[in-house]
Amino acid sequence: MHKSLFILTATVFSLSACASYQNNPNTYENAAKGAVIGAVAGAVIGNNTGDGDAEQGAVVGAVIGAAAGAYDGCKEDGNCETERRRSRRY
Repeated sequence: MHKSLFILTATVFSLSACASYQNNPNTYENAAKGAVIGAVAGAVIGNNTGDGDAEQGAVVGAVIGAAAGAYDGCKEDGNCETERRRSRRY
């Protein structure tokens, strides 16, 4: 349990260190929300399928949820690289 919690915490902090909060508030908030929702969903799914490993499911769910939330927040902030490429005018 402690190892999984450490991995989850390290992942969330490493994702949050990628950009400044003042410039990208939705990125941070959505990443945190996604990580929590993903961890809960992953733990439930991991517990009910396969070998019943809820910890591993929580870690995987948190990483996927944080990435999805960060991308969604990045789009809301308008600072995504893909959004910048699409908005170029020629």
